[in-house]
Amino acid sequence: MWRSCRAGSETQPVQPARTPALRCRGFAALDKEPKVNAIVWLAAILFTAVGIILIVRRTDLARAQSLVAGGRLGPGCAIAEGILFLLMALTAVVMHRYGLFD
Repeated sequence: MWRSCRAGSETQPVQPARTPALRCRGFAALDKEPKVNAIVWLAAILFTAVGIILIVRRTDLARAQSLVAGGRLGPGCAIAEGILFLLMALTAVVMHRYGLFD
């Protein structure tokens, strides 16, 4: 199948149409190198693991932080830090999916 690119002057083969669902901006992560995908997913997994550990071990962490920083910190601060890490994991995945790490 040949199609003219100008009104009858030159001919070029017709390119097969790409699937529009795979070419939209929301699926930009499918086109990236596997190494970049692995790094982003590894970062998201690490952020999630640290966030869960901070939430689960909040009393020990609050005690250790108050020893280092001096003063008294409640376990609520550790919960807030854990939630922040979980939000960073979610943000990394969403930003990667919409192609903001190009």
